[in-house]
Amino acid sequence: MKIHLEELDHQEEALKALLSAMPKLDEDNRDLATFANPLLQGAGIEDNFIDIKMETGTGKTYVYTRTMYELNKCFGLFKFVIVVPNLAIKEGTRNFIEGDYARQHFSKPYPNKRIELQIISGGDFSFKRGRRKNFPAALTQFCESDRNERNIIQCLLINTQMLMSKGFCDEDYDQTLFGDASCPMDAVAATQPIVIIDEPHRIKRDSTGYKAVQSLKPQLIIRFGATFPEMRQGRGRNAIVKPDYYRGTPQYNLGAVEAFNQDLVKGVSIQFPNLPESAANRFRVKNISARELILTQRSGEGSNIREFTIKPGEDLSAATAADFGGISYEGSKKLSNELELETGMELVSGVFTNTYQELLLSQAINTHFEVEQANFHRQNNYKVKTNALFFIDSIASYRDSDGWLKQKFEELLRKKLDQLLSPNMSNSISPEYRDYLQATKENLALSHGGYFARDWGEPDDSATAEERDDILHKERTLPFKRSDGSWNIRRFFFSKWTLREGWDNPNVFTICKLRTSGSEISKIQEVGRGLRLPVDEMGNRLRGSEWQLNYIIGWDERNFAEKLVGEINEDAQIQLNRDKLTTAMREIICKTRNIDELPLLVQLQEQKIIKSDTSFEEGGYEKLLQLYPELLLTQVRKGKITVPGNRKNRPKIKLRKNNWAQIADFWKDASRRYLLHLERLPETELQELIANVLQTENLFEHDSSVTITVTDLIKQNNELSLAEKNIIIDNPGLSGKLHYGEFVRRLASRTALPVPLLHQKLWLVLQQSIAAGKSQKEINDSLNHNTLEKTVKIWHEKFAETYAARYDYYPLNFTAETSVIRDNSFVDEIEAGDLGKNTTTEIADDDRNLYEMPRAYDSEIEREIQTIEPIREITVFGKIPRRAIKVPTYTGGSTTPDFIYCIADHNKAGGKANEHVKELRKGYGANVKCLTLLIETKADDMRGTEKRAIAAQEKLFKNIPGVKWRLITSSDDFKNLFAKLIP
Repeated sequence: MKIHLEELDHQEEALKALLSAMPKLDEDNRDLATFANPLLQGAGIEDNFIDIKMETGTGKTYVYTRTMYELNKCFGLFKFVIVVPNLAIKEGTRNFIEGDYARQHFSKPYPNKRIELQIISGGDFSFKRGRRKNFPAALTQFCESDRNERNIIQCLLINTQMLMSKGFCDEDYDQTLFGDASCPMDAVAATQPIVIIDEPHRIKRDSTGYKAVQSLKPQLIIRFGATFPEMRQGRGRNAIVKPDYYRGTPQYNLGAVEAFNQDLVKGVSIQFPNLPESAANRFRVKNISARELILTQRSGEGSNIREFTIKPGEDLSAATAADFGGISYEGSKKLSNELELETGMELVSGVFTNTYQELLLSQAINTHFEVEQANFHRQNNYKVKTNALFFIDSIASYRDSDGWLKQKFEELLRKKLDQLLSPNMSNSISPEYRDYLQATKENLALSHGGYFARDWGEPDDSATAEERDDILHKERTLPFKRSDGSWNIRRFFFSKWTLREGWDNPNVFTICKLRTSGSEISKIQEVGRGLRLPVDEMGNRLRGSEWQLNYIIGWDERNFAEKLVGEINEDAQIQLNRDKLTTAMREIICKTRNIDELPLLVQLQEQKIIKSDTSFEEGGYEKLLQLYPELLLTQVRKGKITVPGNRKNRPKIKLRKNNWAQIADFWKDASRRYLLHLERLPETELQELIANVLQTENLFEHDSSVTITVTDLIKQNNELSLAEKNIIIDNPGLSGKLHYGEFVRRLASRTALPVPLLHQKLWLVLQQSIAAGKSQKEINDSLNHNTLEKTVKIWHEKFAETYAARYDYYPLNFTAETSVIRDNSFVDEIEAGDLGKNTTTEIADDDRNLYEMPRAYDSEIEREIQTIEPIREITVFGKIPRRAIKVPTYTGGSTTPDFIYCIADHNKAGGKANEHVKELRKGYGANVKCLTLLIETKADDMRGTEKRAIAAQEKLFKNIPGVKWRLITSSDDFKNLFAKLIP
């Protein structure tokens, strides 16, 4: 299949930027050997080196291939070395440069010119004893070729591992080049090469790989990448981490924002099957060594940390009492599924189970065929071959003949094909597509293939080598038919992150990430394997905003979408400032509108958008974006897309410390920690309780529905935003059937009840079901993961109800720091997010409030309450920060009231207010200086957890002198409350 290449505008711009940054030829040194490049001015000086930044999927390989042709045409340069970090990228580069479609494309602008690619592999440095130790033929050809061969451009393609190898650096060869070069490294250096580095973030300037590049003594290095290495400037808290560019900035910069906004890559849809909270046990890797793995787990919402030590060979489930699906620690920083662990990594137990992995596989297969049908039946257009990529951890689970992953994938694939080929689908698919599906069903093994680093040791005629070559030579996976006319059904690819960088296949529409990628890597990089725009069956590149990559991940990475958008936001060339019109913002407007800066500033002041110091008037920032939407093309609007984890940029709200001083005594008591004492439940009550739970109606029904959360990265009005939706799908057989003994064991682990008790009660319930007419098969099918989760959930609810009135609070003699207290004094400001997820300046200010503007709130009722001006007797009031007053609940975790309202010492209240306060004091106690009202806001339709939180607050605060607690469910309740308290 021939892919039709085109000269795209952004690629032309990259080439022009590169050429404008090129140093000139050194006219005083033109008498070099004919085997070497002409000399450039300032050869070898890093300040002359060039960086070209292009987002993944926008054609870096095309541009640097075109660069070699152009530099040969303009400067006579003809010796180039391309350095790549791994074999997958090396093969991708080789396939492109040597591809017929690329040669034909470049023959038009550069007639009679061709690139002769020389490739060195590991076997080239294997020498038999007694034989002469000669240079590899490809190396000799590269070095000895001279400029008299005017139509040939020599290019040596090598990966960093080979560049650093003993064979490439040895000096004891029996052959010499140029008279005295007996070392391959020296021979290449003698040619005065131009070095091109692909994926530069993998070849940092302080790495041994980069030092090997320097040993080539290049005249010029040109780096092409979506990501560049980072450098750290300064020390401690003042240190700044920024990209390490040769000249401080790339000579061409096509970032993620531009790539998405200009539809140069696919859109992204993030999907993950939801995991019940009860199965989402979170653990963090505290320490890891060959001898042991130490995991920690936070207990509830408090600061209690539990620690688990796991020895090699020990099952994680047995050690932690959480379901890890039989995964054990193997030592050498690996789990038994070959997942490589790192300190600080989070592990969520539920995603490791085979049941959850089945859900991911099933969702990926369903999504793939949904897209495949649409791409096959394109109206009035050529068809598009649709491929999918799976990232896995365990190679054995796929490569072994009895591997769980391989067997399960083929089982689910066969079920899906049977569904599509069923008679009731005959009207929705064409006869040709039916034939394609039938061919797939008849040979499932050929429909998928894997690529792993160890595959390079397989014989070239093996089935594994054929899979490898299909994946690496993308043009082999894009046509629907093979050369013999048979269907080309290979379209599901499996890899263990070996294809994480450099490799791409334009027709990958679904990526499924099974389990985890281990170490934290760029999210754009992860989706990058499928971002490139697709090609149709005739090889035409397809543009437009209709193309989308479906990225399917586990529940433990459910915040992936926010992280991805955050990276896109961080990659923007300028950062929009909501407070002030910056120089960079002015430059964008002036360049786009072709106007001068001074008239722009005058106009913006006249329109009441900015002040004389260029800070924004009230609402000026929003007006500016409406008038000059070009600003949104260079930066995703702040607030629309946030930067996760960047606490420094989160909005803050200042405290009015004089007001806080008035409630200092109360806050000292409020921040006290309390011990919650539970009454012991008798054994007979426990037995009765679990019996009632197991007899819940429809508890043992076989429910196969699964909720999938889909988050789409969309562009509207030149803005990137996230759109989330939930869909419920039916997946028969994926509810995770469990054997009776396993069901009881897991239930015991999750409820802390003894196995004999559970066996006794469960066996009785199941026998009653059989007596009522249920078959043994129905009983067996009902013992599944869904039933287990429902049972555990109902147990905790019933258990909590039983304990609702069987506990008391005892104050402890210590306090703890909160979000408003540090080192025993009130802080100057707190994050707005600690007060509420929303903020507004529309509420009238009041100098009695604990905070300066803006006002923060979570719910509509909280916003309404803050719009009501408190009565005159209130001297201090405000929102209580999250977790600032931690009231422990008997189900674990803690709760905090929403608002505080205080009436100070009645001697400070004048006139009639003084009498009101005296009357009110009777209900508080004569020795209380500050009368305090705590308010909790809830909607009428409260859930069980909210009811328990309210009960806990009411129980604690009713015994604290000077404090009254009230529940408010509407703004009218709030108004009536003060009418009753103060006449």
